Amino acid sequence: MGRAIACAYDAKTVSHVICSTDSVSYQALAVEKGATAPFLRPAELATSSASDLQVARHTLDWLADNENFKPDIIAWIRPTAPLRTPDDIDGAVTLLLERNVDVVRSISKSPSHPYWMKNFDSESKEITPFIAGMDESKFTRRQGLPPAFLLNGSVDVFRRGRAYTDALFGGERVCGYEMPAERSVDINSPMDYEICLKLAGMKQNG
Repeated sequence: MGRAIACAYDAKTVSHVICSTDSVSYQALAVEKGATAPFLRPAELATSSASDLQVARHTLDWLADNENFKPDIIAWIRPTAPLRTPDDIDGAVTLLLERNVDVVRSISKSPSHPYWMKNFDSESKEITPFIAGMDESKFTRRQGLPPAFLLNGSVDVFRRGRAYTDALFGGERVCGYEMPAERSVDINSPMDYEICLKLAGMKQNG
């Protein structure tokens, strides 16, 4: 969390850093690191089934109702992607403004191509194309595959109105802000955490 807060504060396009959490200890940590954490998120918005849309709407409603603060553009910074830089945040915000779109999402080149992905039936052990009708024989060499990108979870930027639609980050007019693989690790497992530690150490030593 501390890295995410420091990164946001160092971004030139960020004026306020606000933490949404249901944890008293994380709230205190956020304040200690310099962020604003003026509320605790309701328990129903702190479950694995709660969506970014619900959390964003709750945050924006709280700020409007209690502080009369209505930001036009929001950078959604997840603490699980600690290798982003302030320039990545600024780059995503700048892209949103330059292209006059509603949403910008950070992406990186996928190490696994969807054309080669399979469905697997654990009972029959049969594999079938993950993309229906995909003929793998057309792409037998990695060099011949078209570029494929994945959402890396580092920074999503959106206009306030998106929080009051059916999809926060979906829909039309979404641009991608490309980041290199070494800044695109999203921590979802112990191995991801170890990779982040290694890459962060390489940056500090380099």
